[in-house]
Amino acid sequence: PRKGKVDATCLPPKSAGTAYRNVKAVYKMLLVSGHNPYTEPWIVDIDSSEDRMKFMYDVTPCLTCSRAQGHWVTNRGRRLTKLEQMRLQSIRTPAEGFKVVVSDFQLGRQIGNAMSVNILERLLVRILPAAGLALAGSLKDRWAKPASSAFSVSSSSPAASKTSGSKRKAAGDPKEVTQKARNATRSLRAAHAKKMQLARA
Repeated sequence: PRKGKVDATCLPPKSAGTAYRNVKAVYKMLLVSGHNPYTEPWIVDIDSSEDRMKFMYDVTPCLTCSRAQGHWVTNRGRRLTKLEQMRLQSIRTPAEGFKVVVSDFQLGRQIGNAMSVNILERLLVRILPAAGLALAGSLKDRWAKPASSAFSVSSSSPAASKTSGSKRKAAGDPKEVTQKARNATRSLRAAHAKKMQLARA
């Protein structure tokens, strides 16, 4: 959860060096481009070198063992917690029975070195029957979307349809908003890479 107001003072410690500079650079780039990093969920790979640093809207860059401390979440003003990293990898949490027997840093390395459990499960549900190691239809894909789309709207009342359409338009299509933000991410990252390239020249 968010603790207090997030603003420009929410930064890694200066002693963190690269991480501190990366967060400041991302805040600046996002603000200049019309985004608000203090309210929007941008995830930043802050431990990367400055010319390779990347950030994404509402999606986390790859979790790796070299990022054991966790990526930065701009609208939280902090790094991802170990619990959040475990959930991203679909690993059971300590509350669900996972036993932590290593240090916090080593746990971060293990999470980053793991493969996403739900992705592996989806693959194995298809691979095992195809390889003849399980009966066809005997394994259930727990992560498959239901046949009926959750976004479909059915109403016999034209007035109701018009009202719901107005509400969607006013609120903004979540998919459209996310796509615009991701396009902005690509543009900002390209501009940052070009700036770093010119700085080295």
